[in-house]
Amino acid sequence: MTRHLFFLALLAILTACKQNAPADTPAPEASTTSVDAPEQQSLLQHARAALTALKATTDRPKTIVTQRYGITETWTHRVNGPQDALQISYIEDGVNYQEEFMRDNGSLVYAREQHRGGSSPSTEWIWEIEYVVQDDEVIDQISLGHGRTEMDSFRGSDILTLHHGRMKQWDQLKKQKGGEDAIEIEDLQRKELIQRINGIAHKTSKLKSSMEQRSHSVEDYSTEGGKITAYNDNGKLRLLQVTLYGEMGQSTTQYHVDNGQLVLMDEVVSRYNRPMYMNTPDIESGDDEVYDPAKTQDFQHRFYFQNNEMIYWTGPDHEPRNVYSSRALTVATEVRAGYLQWSEEFYLNDAGAKE
Repeated sequence: MTRHLFFLALLAILTACKQNAPADTPAPEASTTSVDAPEQQSLLQHARAALTALKATTDRPKTIVTQRYGITETWTHRVNGPQDALQISYIEDGVNYQEEFMRDNGSLVYAREQHRGGSSPSTEWIWEIEYVVQDDEVIDQISLGHGRTEMDSFRGSDILTLHHGRMKQWDQLKKQKGGEDAIEIEDLQRKELIQRINGIAHKTSKLKSSMEQRSHSVEDYSTEGGKITAYNDNGKLRLLQVTLYGEMGQSTTQYHVDNGQLVLMDEVVSRYNRPMYMNTPDIESGDDEVYDPAKTQDFQHRFYFQNNEMIYWTGPDHEPRNVYSSRALTVATEVRAGYLQWSEEFYLNDAGAKE
């Protein structure tokens, strides 16, 4: 069965469903979907049923547990004829993540992401999104809960990149004994691209004092206010820098731009040992420590982008993170949203200053 026949089968079931469905069929639970057509809804429902059937008919799924990037992941692969499904589960920063991909003849036809958090039943929260894919294009998506889909920078097509990366990792895992060793997912082209972006950022940082600068104060984002500065070279934006001040620390976020596109976000968060105004011991509480600039701790994150897609990510330990994960998709969406937000904030202030 080719992927075209797979979708013809879905459409056949759809037709039968439409003919037999009563006029007062209740609407699905509250959610968001890209298309209102009942055909797309039935495609999604049948894709779910096909995945359930695949799981039920697979006697011996292949399972591999990995320890990579400091995260334990459980990979489960099921195969039944031309169809196969891959499920990845992991916990990061207290959130349970689950990714699921179903393929027909090697082509993605259905995918699901789920994020589940909360320390107790009363505080539990869930965000989930499902996709129907045909010919390497997302033709429908439906989500439940509050999460990445609520951001203006959300892109459903990111699931295709995630699927490609996860299948690449899975193929590499199968070649290793037990899958315990770290997987090298960066090819030479990616390393050269990262070096190029680092070169762009270094050049901008070196020359920014000679660039055209425009700054504006920003309020309501931190207790002590902040400042946003745009650095332009020959009329082109090279760097957008945002500094926010607080009682317990400050953050400096730099968005490096090349040819109008975000290529690097470099964020440094500085945390004070005590509030900046605490110059004398708090005798009543028994706290004899005061604010000491020498005890400030810095935490840095760097996010690299190409064509608006995150290709590399390092944390405070300067170690790389996995860019092929549902968590990474959320982080990338947040970074893009932050850049759009601060760009809008700057230009709104800039326009007001010129009036």
